[in-house]
Amino acid sequence: MARVVIVGIDETRRRLAYSVVRSEGLSHYNASFQVFAEGAGSRLVWIAGLLPDAAAVNVAAGMEDTVLSRRNGRWTRSSQPRD
Repeated sequence: MARVVIVGIDETRRRLAYSVVRSEGLSHYNASFQVFAEGAGSRLVWIAGLLPDAAAVNVAAGMEDTVLSRRNGRWTRSSQPRD
């Protein structure tokens, strides 16, 4: 099972940075996400650096699924945290 370590939280900038440690299939994973005001809503920018490069396709799909499933501000069955 992967373990997530929060690296830092900046509430003023609405930014969170984290690292995944002890993940099967990943030798390196650091990421951050930040929320920006945009018109009447907001925009999420999520950046991840990982190794091996071959894992990027699956990680990107998981990130997209996470963002889309939370768009309405609610957890859905498909967006429950996974191992």
